Amino acid sequence: MFMKSRQSIVRVSEREDFEKVLFYCLEQGFKNPHGICAESFPVPLGIIVVDEIKKGFFLTNVTCMAAAASQGIRPIDAKVFLEKTE
Repeated sequence: MFMKSRQSIVRVSEREDFEKVLFYCLEQGFKNPHGICAESFPVPLGIIVVDEIKKGFFLTNVTCMAAAASQGIRPIDAKVFLEKTE
């Protein structure tokens, strides 16, 4: 069975945005395989990927971001991500 992914590539280049997205994910009980915490700022590329179906959040790399960009997938601002979760 194929399950479609619902990933948001969230731009968190500012500490405030990073912490808001981090705390949202932690409060929702999302899996955190990279052990991201407040002291992790700044994260590589200033990006956190949030998978709302698999209930997890994680870091990414340049190769994955290039693949996403080649498919027309762009990061969204943390504020936009948090608004859509309300």
